Amino acid sequence: QKMDKETAAIERLYKKWTRKQLSEDVRKRYEEKLQKIGLDIDPYSPQELRNLNILTNIEWPNVQYPDIYHYMINTPSLYTKEDLKAYKSLDSYNYFVSGWISGIEVRTIQSTDSQFGNMCLVIAVVKHS
Repeated sequence: QKMDKETAAIERLYKKWTRKQLSEDVRKRYEEKLQKIGLDIDPYSPQELRNLNILTNIEWPNVQYPDIYHYMINTPSLYTKEDLKAYKSLDSYNYFVSGWISGIEVRTIQSTDSQFGNMCLVIAVVKHS
């Protein structure tokens, strides 16, 4: 029953957010990123999200430190290399270690680009203060 409440919270959040709310330049960057990794769907769209498979027995991909480093350093981001080196000061890290994140769901997405194959979309509820 707890998971039902968390899933409902995720649904409420998604209903509030649409691509149309983004400024034109941010929306363009977002759509370019989706296209770059071969996604035909918008992972933030509640309608499209419902069609994705939810992984119940989460088998996390074999991700190692070099994979994360490569992604975080070589992927365009608002964060600088210096910000990422000081990851313990980032809000997302602090939210996680403080227990503010719950209701984690993992859904699979198939990329149209064979270079990416299957991807995992991790969704969670972040409690507010």
